[in-house]
Amino acid sequence: MDKERAWEPSSGDDLRKLVEAAERGFPILTDSADIGQLAQFHKALGDETRLRVVGLLQLRDTCLCEMVDALKVPASTMNHHLRILERGGVIMARREGKFTIYSLHKGNLMTTLSQWPLANTLGSLPGHHSGDVPE
Repeated sequence: MDKERAWEPSSGDDLRKLVEAAERGFPILTDSADIGQLAQFHKALGDETRLRVVGLLQLRDTCLCEMVDALKVPASTMNHHLRILERGGVIMARREGKFTIYSLHKGNLMTTLSQWPLANTLGSLPGHHSGDVPE
């Protein structure tokens, strides 16, 4: 049985090269406004209730009262989740009479997801090999 090599932290020039490679592979990391929006996007998707809302909106546009009833969440809590989803660019709202109707912001979703192509680049990053699967 092969012994595993002990972890040795990188430093200096090796870390600078790592940062440069990350910035080349993911140009969004170099723009603080873009990375801030990307963080808001991921925060919006980082909650079970918000993921359920996204699931509903994948099927059709929905108003607040429908989401509250379907997901059994208080209206005030749902409003909080909807604001986070809007800030993250995941959903958008429109008024129809007395109702606010929510829908997925599909164009923004595709654009944002395409800026973070991790699955396609892991094999080309230093320290990773094709077929490596993180544990």
